[in-house]
Amino acid sequence: MKWRTPLTRTTGGFGFGLRGGLDHNLPFFILRLASDGPAAKSGELRVGDIVEEINNNPTGKYDFLIESVFTSFKDGLTHSEAIELIKSGGNHLVITLRRGDGTVPDLTGQNSRSGLITPSR
Repeated sequence: MKWRTPLTRTTGGFGFGLRGGLDHNLPFFILRLASDGPAAKSGELRVGDIVEEINNNPTGKYDFLIESVFTSFKDGLTHSEAIELIKSGGNHLVITLRRGDGTVPDLTGQNSRSGLITPSR
């Protein structure tokens, strides 16, 4: 399932966090939602959803082996480039999402269903 969601920035931002990018060899995942933020209030985003476009710009190409197990991520944005695209839209953002399975890979590529995701260093 794939869809587009418009969001309007409030004083607290858009109300979501991202994990992923070419520099981590991961597609972009919704990492967290602020309960009082625009993303959560829209009712359209869930933790683990995959961000395929930011303001009509593709975030990268990825191949899935099965469900949320991906085999490659290429020709994509770095994490900082994605953040800059979000900021460049000012108070408006349109993201294209694909429904995830509720997991978010940590930076070692393992999935986590808990609210606490500890990046490895």
